[in-house]
Amino acid sequence: MDESDLPTIERAASDAEILKWFDLHTRTPADYLAAKREAWTEGTGASFAICDATRPDTCLGQVFIERDDDGRGSVGYWLLEDGRGKGRATRAVRLMASWALPEMRLGRLQLHTDPDNFASQRVAERGQALRGRAFSAPTTVAGTAPAPMLSSTRCFHRT
Repeated sequence: MDESDLPTIERAASDAEILKWFDLHTRTPADYLAAKREAWTEGTGASFAICDATRPDTCLGQVFIERDDDGRGSVGYWLLEDGRGKGRATRAVRLMASWALPEMRLGRLQLHTDPDNFASQRVAERGQALRGRAFSAPTTVAGTAPAPMLSSTRCFHRT
């Protein structure tokens, strides 16, 4: 993504469906883009525009990876309304997984979805991610049971 995509980020920050799942409204589009570029420079993330093949200069959304310290990555994506429902997110996730696993040297790539985000769950299924189970926090505090996290996980693995 580059400066030409700032209007798309601005539109996303006011898209009701995107705002259910992302906090794009908490910073300016320029700050959002700067954070994605910083992650690229530091090797902790990668971010690409999702475009229509017939209009490659028109950004319809974004697909991104955030890398953790354990060599795992999390993939995320969002699409503006006029880009949804045409398989673009699925294709972007597949392309990102096939690129990121070897290029970012990830041992595992996760896609977390909120249980109520049915569209993202369909993208994960179509993207051929392996379904994981809902997971809990890894540790307990003072003998209490771990609190469940509100997500399900799907994973892509290197083959």
